[in-house]
Amino acid sequence: MMTTSRAACVLLAGLFPAMAGADPGAFFDYGADITYQSDDNQTRAEATRDKVEDQSVLVSGTISKDFQPSFRQLLTFRGFAEIERFDDIDTLDRNSLGLSAAWRWQPDSSFLAPIFEVSLSYQDDDIETDARDSGVTRAQAFVTRRITDRLTGTLGLEHRKRDSDGSVWDLEDSRWFMNLDLMVNRHGAAYFTFSRISGDTFSSAQFQFCNGATAPGELIGLIDGSTALEPDEAYNNALCGDWIAYRLDATSSIFTLGYNHGFSHTLSLDASVTEAQVRGENDNEYDRRLFRVTLLKRF
Repeated sequence: MMTTSRAACVLLAGLFPAMAGADPGAFFDYGADITYQSDDNQTRAEATRDKVEDQSVLVSGTISKDFQPSFRQLLTFRGFAEIERFDDIDTLDRNSLGLSAAWRWQPDSSFLAPIFEVSLSYQDDDIETDARDSGVTRAQAFVTRRITDRLTGTLGLEHRKRDSDGSVWDLEDSRWFMNLDLMVNRHGAAYFTFSRISGDTFSSAQFQFCNGATAPGELIGLIDGSTALEPDEAYNNALCGDWIAYRLDATSSIFTLGYNHGFSHTLSLDASVTEAQVRGENDNEYDRRLFRVTLLKRF
């Protein structure tokens, strides 16, 4: 599934079928992506001893249908499927199915006219560890506008709610985000995204180490400030030690820098690095860095 940052790179080109060069009479549009991801803190842990590095491959497919109520409006309905497999912690392997609907509107056809979009999506995540099975609902609204002939800006809001089989992964948060896309040349665009998220976060940590020793007292302080707590069977089944997961209120700052290179109208390669800085209750702080490379194909 295309993320907000990558979608913003091509939003102006793909607002209406005629602008995108697609056939307005086509029954469905299809897409497929494959993403490699490296994560230096999969557990979202504060203490170095609890940080788990891992990598994964995500394969996704989409089917969508556009409807054009008027020249300046577009309705898009989309279904998608995702399969993610991890290298080390295979207890986090995920299969997902989802649906989304989006409405786009451009008030006039001038070069600098903004494009408004609102969307709603639902995704069902089936994870190898049943406690993490979740249904995720997202509502999003944003506006995109050309700043110059090479620079485009996006500003938006999103609310997300995750209903999980385990209490720790029942999460709700809101974020605002801004995105800048710079056309570097005919085939490539660099982008920068900043997000500020307020709401729930979760972390995993060792309550008891592999040698039987109990974790230091600072973990007890984090547990006391948590809003939910339970054993983390994903890591208990994959690693030694006794792992727990806990949920906290937090504020997160997310920075993404990336580059998208188009080989044709239907094939592109996207590479990005994301830095997350999370500041939770009871001084629970952790950083996380993710590196992604995605090959995107549209049919």
